[in-house]
Amino acid sequence: VPNPFYEYTEIPFDISSADELTITITDLTGKEVYQHSAWYPAGRHAFPVSAEVLQVAGLYYYTVANSDETITLKMIWTKE
Repeated sequence: VPNPFYEYTEIPFDISSADELTITITDLTGKEVYQHSAWYPAGRHAFPVSAEVLQVAGLYYYTVANSDETITLKMIWTKE
């Protein structure tokens, strides 16, 4: 949020119990461009994403996964 974004966005997620969570960002070809893993307590969280970690403006997919579920959504980085 926001999506599309210009310089910065956040990936929001809720987890019902403490767990290790992995956030993976891939480009349209499926190439992994970023991955973050960390232990999070139960509750609502937001993972910050800067445009600097992405290679070029365009459509990306992000996957949020823990031991219970995996969710994949899209995000759009625009340069203007």
